[in-house]
Amino acid sequence: MKNNIVCRVRNILCILLTFVLFGCSQTETGQSRNITLCGASPSGLWSFLGTGLDAAMKASYPDANITYQTSGGGFANVRGLDEGCCEIALIHDAEANIAVNRQAPFSKRHENLRTIAALYNWAPLQLIVNREFAEEYQLTSLEDIISKKVPIRILLNRRGNISSQVGRH
Repeated sequence: MKNNIVCRVRNILCILLTFVLFGCSQTETGQSRNITLCGASPSGLWSFLGTGLDAAMKASYPDANITYQTSGGGFANVRGLDEGCCEIALIHDAEANIAVNRQAPFSKRHENLRTIAALYNWAPLQLIVNREFAEEYQLTSLEDIISKKVPIRILLNRRGNISSQVGRH
């Protein structure tokens, strides 16, 4: 399955990036172009996407390089784009919407964001309880937590990132 995803992502990215970033692969003097991609952690899903973007660009433009820059994730990447730290960035659509509408944590509207590619339409989420807890409350689904009024504490990723905000709401 992983190879299938890699192939699909690479093919889509190759087509999109060839079209969208055609002018970014070389400068006017013909020198190779380095593109910085603001991502997130150095070993998560987005670093995998960064590797795929670099491979897709190299397939069409062997001298082009996409450098993956680690960051705090989508909210931080809005700032990275704004400050010119990167030319392209990975941002969840929910984070972009929050930035455009000047909601916390943003103090200004970021109306200059543009989506050039949707790299995936799913976001991995793992909801985990230990076996003893599941057995004690007879949990087999999320609905069980609500219907049985289970006293539960939930850890929703890092405070302030989109996973935390979505979970809180």
